[in-house]
Amino acid sequence: MKNQNFSATNNQEFEEVAKTLIRRDFELNRIKEKQESDLVELDRIAKMLVRRDLEISRLQEQREAELREIEANASDLEETKAALMNILNDVEEERKKAEAERDKTLIIIKNFADGLLLIELGTIVLFNPKASEFFALAEGEAV
Repeated sequence: MKNQNFSATNNQEFEEVAKTLIRRDFELNRIKEKQESDLVELDRIAKMLVRRDLEISRLQEQREAELREIEANASDLEETKAALMNILNDVEEERKKAEAERDKTLIIIKNFADGLLLIELGTIVLFNPKASEFFALAEGEAV
């Protein structure tokens, strides 16, 4: 009987060990499946991050190209502005010269010893003081 009890105890222990091994094997398989699932998810996330980084790099390069173009356009505009300011200064200088010449000419005309009438399309547009005295015209009377 002792042998049978020992054998029964061994069988029970063997069954317990077998059940524990089966349970541990099942848990190990579950852990492996979870790890594989996690690895697949991590791989998916890593690929998504790589795609995002590539897109960010592409957009950054595009923005840098746009910025270079804007800077080039701004430089061109500055050059154009400087050229226009030079032209404006030249025109202003020439206008002042023309006004000075006109003023000199009017002074000469006003100081002529003889009368002078300037007629354009049948209308008197300019006369000097001697012509005014000669024709007895006031500044606003000439037609």
